[in-house]
Amino acid sequence: MVKSNFVRDGWLKELTKIYEDKDVQKDVQKAITEGPEEYRKKVTIDEYRFAGISKDDDNEENQHVEMVINKRMMTESPMLSEYHLLNKGGILVPDLVHQKKIKPQKVK
Repeated sequence: MVKSNFVRDGWLKELTKIYEDKDVQKDVQKAITEGPEEYRKKVTIDEYRFAGISKDDDNEENQHVEMVINKRMMTESPMLSEYHLLNKGGILVPDLVHQKKIKPQKVK
């Protein structure tokens, strides 16, 4: 049991290091903010309606609304729970509490 916890803790430490990499973080954030498509579409409609502007207009207000949409996606996207990720200050990290609950499987 002690060995299993030691191995798991080492694995979780390495997993966290991977998410600290700027390139990995950029890719993960892009995936979270762009998907799932249906949810992003809903958030986009909500935010443009709330702002009272047309999505087709090309102005500073649209840039602000797009920023708000991305922030919402970073905190509300269903992909966060699907992939067991947490948003800590704008940085996506693995949910270590969930990862610790996963039972190790024997390697054949």
